[in-house]
Amino acid sequence: MLVPFSCSQQSSLSKKAVLLFYTGNVKIQDKTGKIKTTAIKSIITQNDTIITGKNSSAVIQINKVGMIRILSSSTILFKSILDRSEGTNIFLKSGSVYSKINKSKNYRVGTKTITAAIRGTRFLTTYKKNTSKVLLGTGIVKMSLNKKKENSWTLTKGNSAIFTDKPDPQIKPLKKVEILQLKKLAVPEEIDNPSNISIEKLKEKFSEYSEKESIIQKDIDTEINRWNSLSPVEKLREQGKVLSKITLRDKSVIIGSIVSQNSAVIRLDTGDGIIRLPKRDIIRRQMIK
Repeated sequence: MLVPFSCSQQSSLSKKAVLLFYTGNVKIQDKTGKIKTTAIKSIITQNDTIITGKNSSAVIQINKVGMIRILSSSTILFKSILDRSEGTNIFLKSGSVYSKINKSKNYRVGTKTITAAIRGTRFLTTYKKNTSKVLLGTGIVKMSLNKKKENSWTLTKGNSAIFTDKPDPQIKPLKKVEILQLKKLAVPEEIDNPSNISIEKLKEKFSEYSEKESIIQKDIDTEINRWNSLSPVEKLREQGKVLSKITLRDKSVIIGSIVSQNSAVIRLDTGDGIIRLPKRDIIRRQMIK
């Protein structure tokens, strides 16, 4: 359920970032650590931190940039907002943030390990336990490592990138359920001159958004159930992975996708996890469709 506007800070809304609506427990903390009052139409300023609790979220509209949606159990810092040189720069300390950016020429989302710079696009960024992930619905995202900024990659729509402790990210097509999740996150639209819209009209908009999200959530649930019903091999095949049939000396057969290998060991993704197979134990290996 989306919460409509409730407080008035009319004159500044067109020049700032503003909290449009939120659900559950959302805190706004200023640069000194002081907790500010959380209310619809709260102005978000540079160096503010937004903290969402479990099953909570917040949608913030940034003038002339777009909208961001902070998901549950997340913490983000607004390092800069509409700054002439820095543009809008958001730091994701933990959790997930969805960016729906339509107009900005200088918008970035950073984590502890990467920075994603974009121009007119929609993408989800997550960060947990030193792993950064970017899921791109539309547009293009340029990603770089914070420690080695000369190392950069371009992510195109319909793909995801996972950054771990390895030198290069794992880039792969979005799963069907991820596409649906991005579609759900994109439902809220920018509001022109929010200070001039009546509470009644806003309630109508928020009700429409909730209904649309509920419909998409049903599709998400259906897809999750379908995915869970697949066998491990079917899941690998649907992800477009090359499958190999490996016969061992004890006559057992294992099917999976080879992740890596060296002179002694093959690492095989079975769909249930990655296992290590000593090459001395393998008597036959063949690709299958």
